[in-house]
Amino acid sequence: MKTYSIFASYRLVASGDLKTVLTAAKALLDARSAPGGESENFLIFEHDTGRQVDFDLRGSLEDVLARELPPAESAPPDSASSDSATAAKAGKGRPKLGVVSAEVTLLPRHWEWLAAQPTRASGTIRRLVEEARTKEGINPKRRAEALGNLLWCLGGNLQDFENATRALYALDTGRLFSITDQWPGDLPSFVRNWFNPAAQRTAPVPSGSNQADPALDPALALMEDLFRDAPRQGPGEGSQTARALELAAAAGARLGPDSRIADLGCGTGAQTLDLARLTGADILAVDILPSFLERLEEGARKLGSVSSARIRTLRASMSALPFSDGEFDALWAEGSVYNMGFREGLSAWRRFLKKGGVLCVTELTWFGESRPAEAEAYWSREYPGIDTAAAKLRAAEECGYVPAGYFPLPPRCWTEGYYRPLEGLIDPFLKRHDGSVEARRIAEGLREEMEVYDRFGDFYGYGFYVLIKR
Repeated sequence: MKTYSIFASYRLVASGDLKTVLTAAKALLDARSAPGGESENFLIFEHDTGRQVDFDLRGSLEDVLARELPPAESAPPDSASSDSATAAKAGKGRPKLGVVSAEVTLLPRHWEWLAAQPTRASGTIRRLVEEARTKEGINPKRRAEALGNLLWCLGGNLQDFENATRALYALDTGRLFSITDQWPGDLPSFVRNWFNPAAQRTAPVPSGSNQADPALDPALALMEDLFRDAPRQGPGEGSQTARALELAAAAGARLGPDSRIADLGCGTGAQTLDLARLTGADILAVDILPSFLERLEEGARKLGSVSSARIRTLRASMSALPFSDGEFDALWAEGSVYNMGFREGLSAWRRFLKKGGVLCVTELTWFGESRPAEAEAYWSREYPGIDTAAAKLRAAEECGYVPAGYFPLPPRCWTEGYYRPLEGLIDPFLKRHDGSVEARRIAEGLREEMEVYDRFGDFYGYGFYVLIKR
């Protein structure tokens, strides 16, 4: 199946099959044509070649789909016809599949092999051709050429474009990403995802992700609205970030201006800014929520030109990261690995670290083997992955890390650092979403969590794990 992307300037509007992209293109055109509509030009690119393609978007969406798609795919998403109507239109004989006949000349042994296959010769040949086309599609050089065509049309005047194309055709993705990460809009994530075809979908958010797109998930959009004004999206403190850095340095993973750090699930970036101040390293801050990244960028600008220039943001899912093997000296994940699960996150992320690189992660942890039944029942329901520090450290070793340090976060990281600021945001949040059952459910869940911590916080909390890649 051919896939496409549609860009409005440097904004990725949609990626996916032709029906998806045509629907998005028609919506953009209609919005531009409406009274008071903004003039937003857009371009559509075919992924196989990276070349710009044009379609006839006149008439209604139904007209466009009927004109541009094969008959079986042309019905718009909300249209349906009865089985009897479909049968009446179909007529007698086999359905038309767009098959074209032509003469094929083969050696006798080829015909013998085809005759031995479970399907007819024409079906077998079609399957072999499709398999070959699929292999061509994932060939790195062919994909590089296609991306080069797309970028030439879309961003030929961007900073350091020539060096970016040299890196692209040399398949030097590390050098390529270091340049394109500084480009505007969705280009940084699009370029990274280009080399991970499974990560391309109908938004600049990788597929296969357990992190939803807020544009498609109303509950996540509500969470984004509540948490974006909080100083932190989870328990933490700058002094604890500094302590983890000290443990990493003691284990030989000293991070400085020559280092590259990826902050995964960075939120609005409190710890990102601390890392920038403490290390001076190049930091790539990754989150699924665009407004969080915007807040981080605002905070980075306040650090001054030198520090802010070394912080870049990337909208992506932690479970489908478009990184190269061995790209980073350190991975940082304060309060975010629970989105994937501790063991799952450690296993998936390990390949992105250089040998001897460090992963610093906070994780919900029992502080002993015994705890009140009510606390255990609550967290078994909310986060079954909670376990003791000893169990977490064993899991880290099994995932290919050497533990270099562990310490629990002090209670003030939960109370003053996280819950107290969040409490003041809940009532305004409920007023903004008056009548929303989902908003009330989120608020009630957070208040229950705060009450559980107030009663049982001596028995659990966040542990900070400092782990070296073997």
